Amino acid sequence: MQQLLQFRPNCFISRVKLLSKAGQRSCGAGIALEGPANAVSVLEISALAPPVLIGRYMRVAKTVIGLIGLGATISCSPAMQSGSGMGSMGTMGRMDMRVMDSWPKASREAAEFMMKTYGAPAEMTATKATWGRTGQWKQTVVYNYEVQHDFPAPHTDVMQQWVDYRVPSDKVDDLSMYDGSVVVNRTNGEISARCDIEGANFLALNLAHEVATGARTWTDARQKYGEQIKMMKAGQPAPYTVRLMWTPAMGGTADPDRPLM
Repeated sequence: MQQLLQFRPNCFISRVKLLSKAGQRSCGAGIALEGPANAVSVLEISALAPPVLIGRYMRVAKTVIGLIGLGATISCSPAMQSGSGMGSMGTMGRMDMRVMDSWPKASREAAEFMMKTYGAPAEMTATKATWGRTGQWKQTVVYNYEVQHDFPAPHTDVMQQWVDYRVPSDKVDDLSMYDGSVVVNRTNGEISARCDIEGANFLALNLAHEVATGARTWTDARQKYGEQIKMMKAGQPAPYTVRLMWTPAMGGTADPDRPLM
């Protein structure tokens, strides 16, 4: 008997449906888990077993229901995806899209861009979609809620993207003055930008790097940010919005600080 289970946090499931090939000597059973925004993930238990063992699958389903109170979700494991046709645009992709039906337009568009550019997310819940290392990014998260941000013009922030980066302690305040959506995590050794499109996050971190290295003041960085956004929207070359113009570190940037006692 082969059981394929993968648990992920922060999603809620409202009902469980057991599917079986009743009456067959060899059968497969699949448990489809559906959340408040339709199906969000799938658990499949495949086995070569007589129909009498279907009762055991029912007991598994009851166990799964018990996990709901712990905020667990079930999702298709990589082993199941291979050979079952579940790619970024397959069954799981369609399920992901249904989860996003109630998301704000900016969130849906950001998630759709990420799926088209980098493939299916590593994790999909009712509240966010998460990608691991893709392109130059260490991690990307698209949220199902918007945060109002009026620099350089009114828009909403929905997509946050991280890289490993150690910011000099005397430059943290300058980065805060430059752009409130650029977030420094000194302990983790990370810097992130949060906007509505990837190009704006490239821009934000390219200028943050120049501020952090002393190549540009925070006031000049704000001016340059506005200029690059205008050029990008006008379809003119805006190199700061295309990619990170410096090579992000691959670890080694964390700062655990020092003990006081």
